[in-house]
Amino acid sequence: MSIKFKGNFSRVDSAIKKALNPASVEFAKKANKYVKKDTGATESSVWSASNFDKGQVIWDTDYAAYAYYTGTPSREHNPEAEQRWGEVAKTHDMQDIIRVAQNAIKENL
Repeated sequence: MSIKFKGNFSRVDSAIKKALNPASVEFAKKANKYVKKDTGATESSVWSASNFDKGQVIWDTDYAAYAYYTGTPSREHNPEAEQRWGEVAKTHDMQDIIRVAQNAIKENL
């Protein structure tokens, strides 16, 4: 016996695409908690450089990549500063980010 199922998943695809923005914004907020901070330029650059609708979260200063990958984070201005702040956010805050994504998908189904 065989069963054929032909589903229309366009609503699901649409809901997932609409969830990219709130999930990406939540990720940026969580990751910004761990950004090395001196002037605040790197932290604030994420809001203008990112394309949240496409799930692209970008910290865009001349030194953002250097600060992300190298050196020892100064905790003078941000006691929670870490290298690779995006990875730290995924480790510490992923459940919150997933919850935002799930809620956004549910709202759009």
